[in-house]
Formats: sequence, C-alpha cells, structure tokens
Amino acid sequence: MPQTIGTPMRSTLALILGVGLTSLSGCVVVPVPVPAEASRDLPFVVKVPLGSSGQSATRVAGPVPAETCARVSTAQEAALLAEINAIRKQNGLPTLRKSSRISAVAQNHACDNARRQTVSHTSSNGKSLSGRLKAGGYYLRVAAENTGLGFSGDPGRLVEYWMNSPGHRANILNPKVTEAGVGYAAGNSRPAWVLNVATPR
Repeated sequence: MPQTIGTPMRSTLALILGVGLTSLSGCVVVPVPVPAEASRDLPFVVKVPLGSSGQSATRVAGPVPAETCARVSTAQEAALLAEINAIRKQNGLPTLRKSSRISAVAQNHACDNARRQTVSHTSSNGKSLSGRLKAGGYYLRVAAENTGLGFSGDPGRLVEYWMNSPGHRANILNPKVTEAGVGYAAGNSRPAWVLNVATPR
C-alpha cells in the first residue's frame, strides 16, 4: 500500500490489527501486502526519505487541528504515555516528548474508531496515518501507530497487550521516533485508544 506525500517517495507499510476486547486474549492479524524488503512486523509504519540532499524545505504547518470529539480523560492519556516512556527507558531508549499536533491527530482518529468500534489504521474518510498527519500539519520522517479498543480506564493493561504483540512492541521500542501523541475516546460500548509516534522532518 504505497503512500505519496509531496515529492515522490517510497514508503514501507505493514499492518497488524490487534483487537483487545475485555481481556488480553482476543487478537486478529491482518497482513497487508508490502514490498519483499519491507518488514511485516510493524502494525503501521511510514518512512519518508529526505531527498537527495538530506534536507527538507521549511514548511508552515498552520494551527493545530481542532479535535472532533471531547477527550475522555487526559489523565488516562498521560498515564499511557508515561507507561510507554518507562518501558523505553528500561530498554535504554530516550523517552518520547508529547506533541500537541500529533496528539490532535491521534485524538481525532480515536474519535473515529470509537464511533465505528474498530481498531482500523484507516479513517472513515480513507486517510492513512501519513495522510492524517499531513492533514494535521505534521511533516514526518518516520511514523508508527498502535490502536486499541476496550481496556476501559486501564492503560497499563493496554500497554501490556501491545508489548506481547511483536509488531506493537516494535513500534513502542522504535529507536527512530522522538515524539508521541495519544488519543482516547468513548464509544457506545468500548473506548478507542490511538498511540502515534513519529519524528518530524
């Protein structure tokens, strides 16, 4: 599933969807065809080359996008990011700083997934992670996404679930990402979680 952002690029994408209901046991794996050299481990990863010069032009990102539904609990979001950073630190990796722009994109996707009760990496208007970040004014070098459904009020269980999935674990321990944003939105039956990690251009 190749993606194009601005100038021509080659993206490596792979997708593994983990469905967490009220326990850690349920899981659905849906691989997406990718080039042979691409990793099939990662739930969702986008890589964007910087061009032949290694430099990117200065871009005006504009305002942080408006969120499409109310945040359920900023405390839960902060707790999830704290769990992620504690695990990265234990593994000798730098912690991720919170990005308001990534957070807004993650929150909007969490709202969308909560309404649809899905763990999809594609929004209801057809945008992929890279498309959503670009629309939110975030120009990325690399980005990855973990999603979850359920785990009400318990980010620790969600992180445990992710860490027991090789692809989700790889996103959490990705040494190439520096920033993160968390979305958490209520649904009719289960809340939706979105973790976006990225490095800007």
